[in-house]
Amino acid sequence: PKPAEYGSDALSDWPNMFFMAMGMLLLFYGAKYGKWWLFALAGLAGGMAYLVRPEGAQIIIYGTWWLILQLFWKKRTLKKSQAAIGLASMVFIFLIIVTPYMKLKGAILPKKSLEIFSSIQNIETENTSEIELSNNYHAEMIPSNIAEAFLKIFENIGDTLMWFFLAPYLVGMYLFFKKKKFLEPEQFFIISLIIINIPLMIWLYCSHGYMSGRHTLTIV
Repeated sequence: PKPAEYGSDALSDWPNMFFMAMGMLLLFYGAKYGKWWLFALAGLAGGMAYLVRPEGAQIIIYGTWWLILQLFWKKRTLKKSQAAIGLASMVFIFLIIVTPYMKLKGAILPKKSLEIFSSIQNIETENTSEIELSNNYHAEMIPSNIAEAFLKIFENIGDTLMWFFLAPYLVGMYLFFKKKKFLEPEQFFIISLIIINIPLMIWLYCSHGYMSGRHTLTIV
């Protein structure tokens, strides 16, 4: 019920999740089977995810981390030349897709309103922004707020899983990470996702005072 609610109330969530999941899958198979061209396709998926929501760019971050690791790690699944080609093609395809959008929006992390809207819509957007700025939540990265952010992440995950599925979720996480194969593809990319998203959620909560289930859906 909860994920269905997100999908109906905020239609950007599911397309973003689709392309991000596809990107993660391509990264995983590219790393596991040593196929550099799958990283190029991951760049395509990451670019499509970015067009829906900017956080889709994290696919490129995960792929870059893995391919750089391949250049220096002795136990590699890709040759150095293949890793370099995979990295270049992934970033190149991603930039081909997102650069026009960035230019149109005028920012690397785009705003929600396009400048090509009518002047009336621009005025409404500016007024809304002023109201939001006047009510902006100012907090600090202090231990108490960070602790509250962790609690909020836990509550959001439990709420999304309707609490009933939280126990097998946690057991599955324990069994998954118990193997401690942190440099194997399956754990590497999941850990990378956690490294990016957990601090991002903490920053969001401490800086703006909110964190909805939509924001933690990627972690789930």
